[in-house]
Amino acid sequence: MNADEIVKALKWIAKVRTYCDTNMVNCTKCEFHGFCTDPDSDESIGQQSEWFTQAANLIESLTTQINTRFTAPIVCMCGSTKFKQTWIRENARLTQEGNIVLAVGLWGHHERKFPAPEVKAKLDDLHKRKIDLCDWVWVLDVGGYIGESTRSEIAYAEKLGKPIRYLAHEFPEYIEPEDEVVMELTAQLAAYKKTDLTADEIFQMRKEWRDTEKGLRDSVIQLQSQLAESRCREKAAMADLERQKICGSCAYWKNGNCTLSQQKWRKENYVGCKSWKWRGTQDSGGGYEMNTVNVRWHDGYLETFMAQEVRFGSDLLWMRLSDGQNRHIPLRSVRWFSLSKESHAKDAGEDE
Repeated sequence: MNADEIVKALKWIAKVRTYCDTNMVNCTKCEFHGFCTDPDSDESIGQQSEWFTQAANLIESLTTQINTRFTAPIVCMCGSTKFKQTWIRENARLTQEGNIVLAVGLWGHHERKFPAPEVKAKLDDLHKRKIDLCDWVWVLDVGGYIGESTRSEIAYAEKLGKPIRYLAHEFPEYIEPEDEVVMELTAQLAAYKKTDLTADEIFQMRKEWRDTEKGLRDSVIQLQSQLAESRCREKAAMADLERQKICGSCAYWKNGNCTLSQQKWRKENYVGCKSWKWRGTQDSGGGYEMNTVNVRWHDGYLETFMAQEVRFGSDLLWMRLSDGQNRHIPLRSVRWFSLSKESHAKDAGEDE
């Protein structure tokens, strides 16, 4: 029989000996119907004896397992959570002495974070379950202080017959250790109060610090703008180098006859050019025209672009250049820009 079957058998013995009649002829159905027999028959008495033996063996086995599992004494600490440093120090001391220490996990009074009443009740009940598991109770009554929750836990432990020991009895000279973080903050505050600076001087120092911070922030923004500008120029230089590789052997390009201002001529006379990847705006004559975009950078450099499409908003200038590449220029990087004509603008007389 397994443990569940043994428990069921013992429950049946308790019930049939207490509530049931010996005459089973008119027995009403209950949870043991079909399992029940005449408790006074020789067969039933022998079966009951076997059940008791198996139950005793099960209890002995479980007791052995528990004793084997818990080889170290278990101590449950009780006390106010305002003494956080005492909880930490005593937990460490008792652990070093070879105890299994059960403690709290929240510091409501110390951190001034008090749980809701229903949560507080659950936490108190949880700590009493820890008292159920322990071998003895260690009360952290620093300076003799015992709060309401701690008194309830002590009463519960006494009811269970748990040995109880008190910190104030065994260490009457004990003093709550200082919180290291609080000590550091207190020392910083004391050093601040001892300064010879006046309030106006402190205010001026803070103002200078804020001005310095603003200057650093502006410098970072300027460096980011210069970096974006440098990347744009690098990309343009790479495009020029690529064009040099493609068109370097072209006679028209070498003689200067193939220029960005002669788009219509290029389309009509040298359609096979490998660099011919753009598609400009078609004019009324069937040719193609480009937008001339002038950009004045912050350093005074004036750069001209030929673009088949131009778009811009409050922060960014976007162009599709004659070679089909896209160019993005942050407007914060330039003083101004101008263009001859936007690619999406319609010519006079053009159909809608």
